[in-house]
Amino acid sequence: MHDEFKAQGARFYALNIWEDDDARAYFREHGYEIPLILAADLVAEEYGVKGTPGLFVTDRSHRISYVRNKGTPPEAVEAAIRAILERELTANTLQ
Repeated sequence: MHDEFKAQGARFYALNIWEDDDARAYFREHGYEIPLILAADLVAEEYGVKGTPGLFVTDRSHRISYVRNKGTPPEAVEAAIRAILERELTANTLQ
């Protein structure tokens, strides 16, 4: 989705929280290209992250518009995020 929606203004970030391993090495090893924010513990606290992995979608005003619940199938997560992105990006082009 990063590659698909980035030209329309969507931004994706990974936050490294409460980790002892080398997140940069992990990203390099797996070929991830989204920005990685290191030592993001305060951000996690601000958004109420209780455990990892977590997935949140925020709107342009930084309000949470989606939280992935534990056990949600990947295809349901993708469908929810796509719907939010399409709604947000369409609303932005109409303004």
